[in-house]
Amino acid sequence: MTSSESDSRTKPDSNKVAFRPERIPLDTEIEFIADFDLLKAEGINISEGGIAFEIKGGLPFEMRFKFEGQDQTYQAELVWMKRLPHGGYRMGLKFVGRGPETEF
Repeated sequence: MTSSESDSRTKPDSNKVAFRPERIPLDTEIEFIADFDLLKAEGINISEGGIAFEIKGGLPFEMRFKFEGQDQTYQAELVWMKRLPHGGYRMGLKFVGRGPETEF
């Protein structure tokens, strides 16, 4: 393997999907505290089944959980949500307002 092949596997490449940090399995209860009172949204469409809208900015949350035996508290914003086949949801939140100590 050449050094250029090695570099392309470890560094982000403008021709590829953005760099994705390593995911570490986490099996713990998480408390979510919604950090908003009133949100304004722009309506997109409506039907008998529901409504679509957009908001400017993120949906802020505070979250608390244990990681490696230590209590953790983070500020985060919802960045994606997917409905699961059994009716639950999987969500992705981005940590915000934290420095370089946000390493796992």
